[in-house]
Amino acid sequence: MQQPRCRVSSIGHKSAFGQPNSASLANFAAATASATVVKQMTARGENSSADTAGGEGEPSPKWQLRYWPNVPGRAEFIRLILVEAGQEFSEHCDPEAIYLDFKCQQKTGWPVFAVPMIKQGDFELGQTATICRYLAKRLGLLPDGEPDRWRADQTCATVMDFITEGRLAFHGRNFYESYFGQEAETRPYIDYFERHRLPKFLRHFEQVLSFNAANWDASGGGRFVVGRRVTYCDLCLLHVLRAAESQFPAAWARSIGDCPRLAEFKAGMEDRPRVRDYLSSARCKPFEGNSMM
Repeated sequence: MQQPRCRVSSIGHKSAFGQPNSASLANFAAATASATVVKQMTARGENSSADTAGGEGEPSPKWQLRYWPNVPGRAEFIRLILVEAGQEFSEHCDPEAIYLDFKCQQKTGWPVFAVPMIKQGDFELGQTATICRYLAKRLGLLPDGEPDRWRADQTCATVMDFITEGRLAFHGRNFYESYFGQEAETRPYIDYFERHRLPKFLRHFEQVLSFNAANWDASGGGRFVVGRRVTYCDLCLLHVLRAAESQFPAAWARSIGDCPRLAEFKAGMEDRPRVRDYLSSARCKPFEGNSMM
């Protein structure tokens, strides 16, 4: 069976989703130019906030992360885990290579359906939630005890539901197309999400934190989802809360007052030294302004 042709020259990119339009084509061109500059800087031995693997004769960092450039997206869950664990990592964000490897399924080696993807040596792994659990186990960020590990797993699954629903709200006509071009059709879905779904998710996470509140004072000041120390689940929840606040500021302001523990949790996580340094650095990209990406 003849494989469909996949033309890089015809693509655009908007949040790594959707069919190209004028806005996404412009973004793709800018991202390609940015990736080219990064490659040139790396070849000269210079550093960039969009890290790439070391040049010739330089050791590559331990972890490599592949994702679309200039957007937090789902890769931000992974970045925060690596940052909190003090791990060096590089980002490989060439949009043309990502398009060919994943959209056109030309990637060699272990099959990975879509970015984000992490790589260490010959080992490659996809699927955001799976990557987060894997890194947590490798980097000492799993909760202590089996009950809390399963509670963390459940909470992270709900976090992924939250960000998925938030993205879907911006694609009311066609899930596979960019938000731009279907703004009018998708407005009712955004309004519903703001009025009903976002408050419900925030109330749920407030209940989760309340369940563990007895450990808060005993932990000496830590405010965590489970147990008495930070885990990967805390970092995943932090990202989706930041995305929700950025994407839906009015709905967030209306709802967060009913969730005092959640507000305290978010502030405490943002003030962790490594997380704080990362969030205030050029490595932390601004949210794109649609789809919670």
